[in-house]
Amino acid sequence: MNAAIDCCTREIVSWSLELRCRTDEAIKLVDSAVAARGIEPGWLTLGTDNGSAFTSRAFRAHLGELGITHRRGGYRDPRARRSSNRGSGS
Repeated sequence: MNAAIDCCTREIVSWSLELRCRTDEAIKLVDSAVAARGIEPGWLTLGTDNGSAFTSRAFRAHLGELGITHRRGGYRDPRARRSSNRGSGS
């Protein structure tokens, strides 16, 4: 199951059930969420996990065409590490 979740409301805004998640499936998921919410260029920053479908060149290029900023999530994103270490005293 692939899901696009609104991080503010935690609402699932788009989902799909596929045998796998490759770039094409990831693009369809984002296109569905954009259409459902009427998202205009510059309105959205998409945070994704580090799955290869969501970090592929084709996926990031498609986001650029839609005017969506991409920010990787998880432990590999230096910005995520920096913000998570602020409260730890290190």
